[in-house]
This record gives sequence, structure tokens and C-alpha cells, in this order.
Amino acid sequence: MNRIAEPAKHLLSSTNDIAALGARLLLPIIGGAVVAMTVVCFVAQPIWGDQSWLLYAASRVLDGARIGTDLVEANPPTIIWLSEIPVALSRLLDILPQTAMKMCLGLLLCVSAAWCAFMVRRTAQKASGSMALWLAIGIAYATTVYSWAYVGQREYVMVLLLLPYLVTAALRLDGVSPVAWQSFVAGAAAFVALSMKPHHFLIVVGIEFLLACRDGIPRSLLRPEAVGAVVAAVAYSAALAIFAPDYITKVIPLAYNAYLVYQHVPLLTLIEPRRTVKVVVVLLLYAVLRRRLQYRTLADIFAIAAVGATTGYLIQQKGWQYQFVPADAYFILLLGVILVDRFIQVTTSLQRRAFCVRTMSATALVSCLFVGLFYYPIQSAKAAADVDENRVAVQQSILAALPTGTSIAVLGPNYASIFDFVLRYRLKWSERFIGFWTLEAIFSAETAADGNVKQRQLAKLADVTRWTRAAADEDLRRWKPSLVLVERCADPTISCGASKSLREIDMLQWFEEDPAFRADWANYEKCEELGYYEVWYLRQDAGVCKAVTSIASHRNGPRASRPAS
Repeated sequence: MNRIAEPAKHLLSSTNDIAALGARLLLPIIGGAVVAMTVVCFVAQPIWGDQSWLLYAASRVLDGARIGTDLVEANPPTIIWLSEIPVALSRLLDILPQTAMKMCLGLLLCVSAAWCAFMVRRTAQKASGSMALWLAIGIAYATTVYSWAYVGQREYVMVLLLLPYLVTAALRLDGVSPVAWQSFVAGAAAFVALSMKPHHFLIVVGIEFLLACRDGIPRSLLRPEAVGAVVAAVAYSAALAIFAPDYITKVIPLAYNAYLVYQHVPLLTLIEPRRTVKVVVVLLLYAVLRRRLQYRTLADIFAIAAVGATTGYLIQQKGWQYQFVPADAYFILLLGVILVDRFIQVTTSLQRRAFCVRTMSATALVSCLFVGLFYYPIQSAKAAADVDENRVAVQQSILAALPTGTSIAVLGPNYASIFDFVLRYRLKWSERFIGFWTLEAIFSAETAADGNVKQRQLAKLADVTRWTRAAADEDLRRWKPSLVLVERCADPTISCGASKSLREIDMLQWFEEDPAFRADWANYEKCEELGYYEVWYLRQDAGVCKAVTSIASHRNGPRASRPAS
């Protein structure tokens, strides 16, 4: 009997050793892979739109432009002020602002992930070191690998700035007192995050409510995080009053009247079946396993943040996929905490021996190099495919042909990818807008079928209509752009936006209804049509037209159209 039991016992011991080795190596293997994929996602990015516009806007502000007057951006100025950091770095190092922005984003990701991991490491739960490393890996994956197409968007920055506050809240619910100065900075960073996207205020409301229920309102409000948020709010209010008063008095009323209508999507349309199923499955898994989790408070915090971010996405009613980045990130982190927590509980008995640092490091390095080599061509192909080939190719062809320093403008809603080329070829943008986003609300009113609705809307938007035409003329007279691209929205094969009101509209004819604009436009002459655009040039800059006519392709217009975003 002993002869039979001995081999069985030996076999069981060997199996346990193999399982223990596998459990120990899983962390460095996945960690190395995610690090490689994160670096690749930073390097192989698609052409930027909004991010490039904000970098250009930041460069203008650094040169003395006034937010709300010289620059009209519907979103709060926080992101423009933050974008001044990579712009200043790009000037110091003489590199593209986009490259400097990626460097800053990489640093922000490292700081946010390391900070959160450090705080989780201080908890009294079992295997807190492993959970800390897994959380850092999860942050990199959820923010940068999974949402690779939206790196650098306001939502991306918001998530990274808000994460330390979320982990700090989880520590407090666990009875751990975070370092006071770190809590203060986390609270200030959380306010900065929400100042970029106020729609996500329910994230903080939910967490503060939970903390107030546990500790009482007075004690909760005296936390260093709360003090840091209040100090940041006071500083931010002062900055608005000093550096961007026109944003409050001019842009917010304009945004209320026109931007809310811009690419507006009905609420029910935003509830996509596949996404809804994923959300429900994760929340059900959380509800079922919550009581069994060691890191229950961390899961609670991410669940609140995920639901709050989803609500913030719905509140905006735009349907742009990057606006769901915060919800995606928090749901992924919630799922990651659940899976890692259960993994730690199941494999604790197998991992009694301490990690060998050399073995773990070597495994992570091999995994990183192996995955990086294979993932780079895949990611590069995905990034290249994630653009409107027709419109972007035309933009690049036209702008690449222009001499450095040429001033350009676009008449129409515009397609934001043009700013990537404005920065790349060092051109000058001769407008205060990213594009005339006020036009959708105006044209929707002008083309309304119901006469009564049309009359009410036109009366409401009368000031916006006059201001839009006046602003276009003022910019034309002030900057005298050498080249103006007029979007061919009157062509039924071209879509200038998601709204029906932007189709078959003659942009130039609409602007020329203003006598002042028509008089200033007399200084321009049509060069030719290229793809989505009519190309016009300032008569005294005929060389610009010659540069554009050297482009042989795109003269027959776009092969297909896609709504601008």
C-alpha cells in the first residue's frame, strides 16, 4: 500500500510545484506583455484630432491669445492650460507637440499607476504586494491598451488624475489613513480632473456619500482630500477670473445655445445592446462575489466610479466613443480586482515561497520584448486604419504642399484631424474655432419643417447666427489666411456632419449673406476643387495656389463620405 501511495504523493507534490511556478510566473508574463503593449500604443497612435487642436490652442495661449476671444473652445479651459506643458516642452526640445504630449502622458500614466500601487501596498490584506502590481498593470491596460484610439483625450487624462483619489477613498474605507500630503494632492488632482469633464461629478458624489455615511459629514469634509479639492477650486476660480473671463461671459452662453445641439443623440440611442450586456454582466459578477472578496472596498469604489462615469456619458448625449473611456476603464479595473482577488485566494497556498526577483524580472523582460516585437506591426496597422482615409488623405496632401508658416482656415464644421498636419508642417491656423460647430444648431433651425418651431429656434439663435458670421469676417480680416478650404457640403455625396441639416448646404453662400464678409471675401479667388474642399487663395498669395495645383490626386472628389466628428 505504501508503494502505491509514495508515487502518488510524489506526483501530487510535482503537480503542486508546477502549479505554484505557473502562479508565480503569471504576474511577470502578463505584466511584461502589458508594458510592451502600452509602449507600442503610445508610439503607434492614429492621427490625432481634438488632441492636436488643444495643443495648437495651448501654443496660441502661450503666445498671448485670450481664451473666449481669440480662441473659442466649448470645453472648460483646464485642458488647454494642461496642454501648455507639452507645448512648452516641445519648444524646449525642438520636437513636435504631439511627441511631447505622448512623453507627458506616459509620465502621467507611470505616476498614477505607481502611486495607486504604493497605496494599495500599505493595506493589511493578504498579498497586498501582488495586488498592487496587478492594479498597476490593470491601470495601464484599461487606460492605454484597451482605449488606445483615445489616448490623450480629455477623458483619458481625467481617468489618470482621478485614480489616486479613488484608491485613497478605498484605503479610508479599509481603515487605513493615507499620507496627509498625498491625500491633499489626490483631492486637488480629482478637482482638476472633474473641471475638464464636469459631467462625471456623480463619481465623486457617490464616493463622498459613502465616506460620509461611514465617518459622518463633518469628519468627512475635513479630510485632506476635501481640503485639497477646495484649495484647487479656489485657485481654479481665480485663474478663470484672471486668464479666461470671456469663457464665462461669452463661451458658456454660446455653448448653451448652440453646442448642446451639436451632434446631439437621443438618450435611448446611446444604450447600445452589446455594451449594456457587458456592463450588466460585470455588475452581476460584482454583486455575486462581493462578500467573498478580500479587496471589497477597492471593488466598491471602482463599481461606484464605473456607474458614475456611465451616467456622465449618458448626460452628454453625444455618443462619441471616447466619452465612454472613463466607464470602460473603471469597469475593467472592477473586473480586474474581482479576478485577481479570487486568483490570490485560490493560489495563496501554492505561493508560500518568496518570489525570486531575478527570475521574475527576467520573465517580465522576455515577455515584454516578445510581445512588443509581435504587437507593434499589429497596432501600427490598426492605427493607420482608424482614420477617414478620403478626408484625411486630402487634408494631408494639401497641407503638405504648403510652405512652412502658411496661414490657413476652413469654412465649415471642419474635421479635427487637420490640426495634426497643422502642427506637423508648422502652419498657422487663422480662426478662433476648431470648426464652426455653431452651424449645426443654426442650420437645424433654418431647415425645420414645422413653421412655428422654425420661428422660435431662429429667434433664439439670432444672436448666435450674427455672431458666427461676424466672427468669420473678423478672423478673415484679422489674420488674412493665404489659403481657405471651403467644405463642399452642398455636394450630396459629401457629409459635413451627422445632422441632416448640414447636408446640401452651400457654406460659402451662407457666409456671404453677411455684407461685410462678402466684401472681404472679394480678396479671394477659387483655385480648384480637391476632394471634400473648394480651395480658395488670397489674391496676393498666388504661389499658394500653385503649390496646391501640384497635387495630382483627389481631384475627382471623395470615393465615399463619412460624418465628421
